Order: sequence, then structure tokens, then C-alpha cells
Amino acid sequence: MMLYNSKFSTVSYESEDYMVIHTWKQATINMAKIDFETEMLGLLDIFEEVKPRKVIINQLEFKYVVMPDTQKWIDWKINKVLLDNNCGKIAFVMPLEFVSEISVKQVFKNIYSSTLNTRFFKTFEEAYEWIKI
Repeated sequence: MMLYNSKFSTVSYESEDYMVIHTWKQATINMAKIDFETEMLGLLDIFEEVKPRKVIINQLEFKYVVMPDTQKWIDWKINKVLLDNNCGKIAFVMPLEFVSEISVKQVFKNIYSSTLNTRFFKTFEEAYEWIKI
């Protein structure tokens, strides 16, 4: 079921698995910081409403650069809600070149992020298969 659709992203919900799927669009190449924060606050509202147990973040077309101060903001605003609502798994789908370069230690060194069960995948199908287990 589609919950949200904007210029920058879509959010759908699979109620049988308590799973949210957030997909970023190519338009993020022209996204300003305020646009990113607005999108994330909309996602936060959805997380608070449906209390997902599983989340897939499809970033294959995501072009916005998230700065360190914004990463901390995400940790305190978004990831805390996921933890408080017992979200069990988060899968990120990213282009292969980013998956191979990611330092989990750097990205997930924040308080709430470090306790989430998070994995990175190069295809949506791989992420979906892992998260359904």
C-alpha cells in the first residue's frame, strides 16, 4: 500500500510483514537540505504511525550528499523512533560502488544507529530476501 509519494521519494507499507519500503528518486540530485529534512520528517511520521518491524531504504537513485551533522540528526530523530518501536531489520539498497566503499563503523557510530540490525545490498531483490527471513 502506497503511503507517500513526492518529487523525491515514495514510501509503501506491507502490513503482513510490518515492513516499510522507502525509495529515493533521481530528483534528489537537485535536493536542498530543507527538502531532505522535510522528506525525513515525513518518513518519521510514517514510522510513528505504522511502527514497522522491517525497513528497506532503496538508495539506488539517491544523489543527495548527507553531511555528518545531518547523519547525527537522522540518528536522534529517525533511528531512535525505529528502536523505540522495536524495528528488527533495516536493509539499504545502494549502488555497488557505494556498498564496497561504506565504512559501517563511520556510518553507524552514532548511539541509536549502532544498535540497529542493518545490512547493505546492491539489489532490491537481495535486500527483500534478507529482510523477509
